Parts: sequence; structure tokens; C-alpha cells
Amino acid sequence: MSEDDVKTVMQVPWISIGSDGSALNQKYPGKPHPRSFGTNPRVLGKYTREEKVLRLEDAVRKMTSLPAQVLGVKDRGLLKEGYWADVVVFDPDTVADTATYENPKTVSQRYRSRARQWHCGH
Repeated sequence: MSEDDVKTVMQVPWISIGSDGSALNQKYPGKPHPRSFGTNPRVLGKYTREEKVLRLEDAVRKMTSLPAQVLGVKDRGLLKEGYWADVVVFDPDTVADTATYENPKTVSQRYRSRARQWHCGH
């Protein structure tokens, strides 16, 4: 798929953003594909901030509530009372992917998931 095709498809409202990389931790042996650690920071940094292919709120929706909706996950994807919230805090002005084929387990220095989970509501 060409870069132009990626940008075109990314802008389609019903297309969500995800990775076919496995959900791995940094202690996983071997060298997985960089997408396992770099997909979301790449979308937020390159395609949202730098190239303006997506607005920030559209990019976040395509990585959160849209995939949850498509997969039928009823209590995820939104910050809403009664929902579970997997929260990542990032700076939209600096977030960037740093994973490479040589060093694929590099998590963006400006994007750190703190593995916290909250239940919104009571």
C-alpha cells in the first residue's frame, strides 16, 4: 500500500486505526515488528501533528471508541460513567514513534502508558 493510499484510507470516517502487531511487553524475547510499539504514536505524531492528515480528536476516536464499537465491546473506548478506562496521557506537541526494525521495543519518550485502569463512576 502506498503512503498516499494510507493517508486516503485513514481519512475515511468508518476506518479505525489499530495494529496487527501483538500486544507485547518490553521484556518479550526477540525483535517484533516495530508496529507493536509504534503504531499509535506514529499516527498521533506523523499523520496528525506533522502532516495534518487527521484532526487529533478524529485520530483518538479511530484508536479508541471506533474499534470498541466495531468489535462490540460495550464498556470500553469512551470516558463515560460505568465504562472501564484504559488511559494514556500524551503531549500532542511532542508525541512521536521511535520504534525501528533495529530497536522495535522502543516506546516513545513522549508517550508512556502507565498501565493504570479506572472504572468510571461509583
